[in-house]
Amino acid sequence: NSTLMTSECNDKASILPDWLLQSTDFQNAMKEVEGTDDMDVARICEKKSAQRSNIQKMRLTKWADTVPFFNNLADRLRMAICEKLHTAYY
Repeated sequence: NSTLMTSECNDKASILPDWLLQSTDFQNAMKEVEGTDDMDVARICEKKSAQRSNIQKMRLTKWADTVPFFNNLADRLRMAICEKLHTAYY
């Protein structure tokens, strides 16, 4: 639905070519990226790191930026820790 995507991305329309905005793959990717704020960190961590999408990894990194424990850690170390996070239900 290119009309929907164009209306959602009015700010992007000025810098992205029409052929890209109309691409179904691009539209799906943008919906996933724009939905990262709604992704539940615990649900992401149910998957092993190798099974997480790049979008999910980005969401974990964004979440880690809000956690005081990670404040003084180097970006590389914070990303390494995020790769090790997992959810356990008891």
